[in-house]
Amino acid sequence: MFDIEGLINFRPEEGLVHAYSYNLIWVSVSIALVILASYVALRLSEKIERINEEKDKNLLSFLGAITMGLGIWTMHFVGMLAIDMSHTPDFRPLTTLLSIFPGILGAIISLCLLLRLDMRLPLFIKSALLGSCILIMHYIGMTGMIFEGRLGYDPLLFSISFIVALTSSYFALYLKEKMENLFPIVTATGFGIAVSATHFTGMEATYFFKASASLSPSDIFITELSAVKYRQHSFF
Repeated sequence: MFDIEGLINFRPEEGLVHAYSYNLIWVSVSIALVILASYVALRLSEKIERINEEKDKNLLSFLGAITMGLGIWTMHFVGMLAIDMSHTPDFRPLTTLLSIFPGILGAIISLCLLLRLDMRLPLFIKSALLGSCILIMHYIGMTGMIFEGRLGYDPLLFSISFIVALTSSYFALYLKEKMENLFPIVTATGFGIAVSATHFTGMEATYFFKASASLSPSDIFITELSAVKYRQHSFF
């Protein structure tokens, strides 16, 4: 019989996984970059209301969404560079490049396309679209990491990362609708929090098995679905 409790509570021994921590400087840079990109995107959207030409409106709207999407991906990538491990991980160029597009797509759909098509979707649907795209970008990007071992994911924290992505995206889009033109920096910070919270929750759901780790067949099955990192929470 499938052991759900064992799956959720599974914890690998410390010697099986790479210990890691975060570099606080790179963490701060990653968050600052996505806030800056969000601010630029929101200021571009402000200019749309003062333009009469529909072609120019579409162009500015698209540029704003692209800026936001690139900011989302940049936060994710710099956030991965913030990981301090015993060795420096490398990245697969094609997979890393592929991970750019979901974030851009989410920004285009939720911030540009629906607005230009005058589609009044409920806020929770727009937040689900944006949050899902951020998550897809994150987990595709994680598969692009090259290190001495393999990845695994904790089913509970993995599920929580979806909840965080959806709720934080809802919060960010709510701020955009309510106070975009009044306090763009507040809205931009909301987007920064949404993207950063999703990324680092996803990181907490990730662990890095060593290449030399010897696992039983049942453990291998569990670790394909689960992930627990070695609990070392120091940022330094």
